[in-house]
Amino acid sequence: MDGSATLPIAGFHGIPYLNLDENVWDPLERRFAREIDSWRAGNAVIAIVQTDPPKSSGGSMRAQVVDIALMQTTRDWIPVDSGFEALVADKLVAEKRRFEKPLRFDAGEDAAFPDFWLRDRHTPAPLEVWGMNAPEYLARKAEKGQHYDETYGKDGWWAWNASIGDPVPEFPPPINLLREGQ
Repeated sequence: MDGSATLPIAGFHGIPYLNLDENVWDPLERRFAREIDSWRAGNAVIAIVQTDPPKSSGGSMRAQVVDIALMQTTRDWIPVDSGFEALVADKLVAEKRRFEKPLRFDAGEDAAFPDFWLRDRHTPAPLEVWGMNAPEYLARKAEKGQHYDETYGKDGWWAWNASIGDPVPEFPPPINLLREGQ
């Protein structure tokens, strides 16, 4: 990005033109490369932008961007960390399943932090989307799988090996909790 540019925003409603300098763009590209790639591919990405106070310039309002955070979402505004997660979220929505999508910053020091929680079961079931093959990632995958097996049983959680091209498996069937009096 050369010099100062404007940041395109869909659904403009009184937001000033946002000037974005390299000193903000360069770190943004490093911190949110995945989200920027997703945005360039035409997917929905939410931007949280901190600016200096807007100023009038040539009949329009302009503001200098100080910092930005980005988050990829599905068309239903569900936050996701990858295109694979977006496929799972869309499938959950299409099947009218009850689920939760935890956010990365909620992870804390949990032994295992799933990509989704399936909530229409007697016990919430963790859903994992395995999307990479790096050695560090595979070691963490094995650790999480062992934790889920010990905590939920081998059939008490769901996983998809997206990185090796497996098709999205069926989710565990929902349990009608209202009919069962719960």
